[in-house]
Amino acid sequence: MNCAERDADLQAFLDGELEPSEALMFQQHVERCSSCQSRLQFFQGVRSQLRTHTATYKAPKSLRDRLGRRLRQAERQRRLSWHGRLPSLPQRSLSAWVAFTGWLPIKGYHRL
Repeated sequence: MNCAERDADLQAFLDGELEPSEALMFQQHVERCSSCQSRLQFFQGVRSQLRTHTATYKAPKSLRDRLGRRLRQAERQRRLSWHGRLPSLPQRSLSAWVAFTGWLPIKGYHRL
């Protein structure tokens, strides 16, 4: 494979998204290719800088509060929509009756 094809694997390698065999092939290529070594080192440095500098950022309180409200609202809506998916009482009663009456003959009980 040439470097242009390997460039597509670079980010996937850094993210740990390559299959083990693909990661091994990528590492073997990088060991032999100084251009890819430089690119890998560059992106590793960029990722390191991003982690270092973004870790110190704290969202403003107003944004955190707004997100918290929206998350709570979404959770309430999710819970309410779950209740709407439950069968109605007559449906549940009928299902229970069918299950129970179907069970009686299996256990040796006789129907009236």
